[in-house]
Amino acid sequence: MEQFKSQKVLGHSDKPNLWFINYYAFFIAFPCIDLLGFSITLYFFLFLIYFKGRLLLDALSQSFKMKTVLFLFLFGAFWSTFFGPHFERSPTIISDLTVFVQYVYWILMAIFFIVYSKQLNLLELSKYIFLGLIISYIFFYFLPEIKFKTALIGMNTKPNRNALIYSSLALIPFSFYYISFKWKKSISIIFLFIFAAAVTMTGGRSGTILIALEILVIIQILFPISKILVKGLLIFVACLSFLSSSPIFEPVLAVIADKMKTINPRLSNLIRGEGDGDLTQDRSWLIRLVMVEKAQEINEKYPIFGIGLNHFKSYDAELYSLTKYNRLMGKSKVMFNQTSPHNSYYMLLAENGFWGLICVAILAFLPILNLVFKIFVNLPIHNSDLIIVGLLGISIHWYSIASFIGGVTWLVLGLSISAFKNKY
Repeated sequence: MEQFKSQKVLGHSDKPNLWFINYYAFFIAFPCIDLLGFSITLYFFLFLIYFKGRLLLDALSQSFKMKTVLFLFLFGAFWSTFFGPHFERSPTIISDLTVFVQYVYWILMAIFFIVYSKQLNLLELSKYIFLGLIISYIFFYFLPEIKFKTALIGMNTKPNRNALIYSSLALIPFSFYYISFKWKKSISIIFLFIFAAAVTMTGGRSGTILIALEILVIIQILFPISKILVKGLLIFVACLSFLSSSPIFEPVLAVIADKMKTINPRLSNLIRGEGDGDLTQDRSWLIRLVMVEKAQEINEKYPIFGIGLNHFKSYDAELYSLTKYNRLMGKSKVMFNQTSPHNSYYMLLAENGFWGLICVAILAFLPILNLVFKIFVNLPIHNSDLIIVGLLGISIHWYSIASFIGGVTWLVLGLSISAFKNKY
């Protein structure tokens, strides 16, 4: 493939992408291989630098949307990690350097997609994302797991449930760019049901709710004639949620819970408020509340830049609220202080301070608010908005899981920022 030119190109290139860009997208959707302890996607980035390094240099020299915000975030991450407070259990300088280099790599890839997305064959990129998702679910549900690890290479073909749900929320919407062009509209409807069922059957609670929300928005993009119907459905669901605490609606919720029990018992319990659906007794939810308290304590002491990338677990908080939750009794404060933040927003607040959190809010919510505005004001929405639907889903999911770290997040951010400006 010829080197991309820097001038504006109308429409998408109909040429094949650089092969390693397609495989980068594929293995973002199906992250099954490690080489020398690093995801194989890193090596496709190194191929990009080796074969087309000039592209990245040209991209960095150009003016593009969110450039200042991206570099401000990177500056804040560097400052907090290498000049922030030091604790007894702080990571080593090598560990800090490794994490920071990962962020540089993710942000450079985001910049690549922001600058060159209009010159990439995004239909082909969507195809490889779609294939990666399909293979992930085939291994998750049907095929035997292939798992081994040596000093050189590691493989695990069965993805972690939470990771699979996160990737699904991030990438399923954009995969419909390929699906809707490749097949008839009826096939798109079939895949909407397939993906909804696949996510629901993982047992994820918030993931199931969010994929339903995403599908409602995807339908409006693929089938513009459905806009009024979908908006009415959204209003109905919102009203039902608001009135769900009323005794009048308890029989309705009971019926929904019964129907859901066979395919997603955890969501069924959440609807009923029983078992692990009783949030006052759900251990995972209570740990999340304790970690929120820890993040707030950190933010009070280090509000601007936080304590540094990947330093949340090294900080020993007081964790006063542990005494309030009987469900968490018997575990040491030391163990909880080495636990994941369980919330991406509070993780950002603790590790990157208000500086990093505000940068991420600008990067994520400007495209999202633009999409929401277009939906509710009935402005035209495009295929390019599909990737922003994925950003909408994961941005809500960030509240219930510490999943901001990773290539999939920055791929979606990069393509969403590009879609915010470029329509196709």
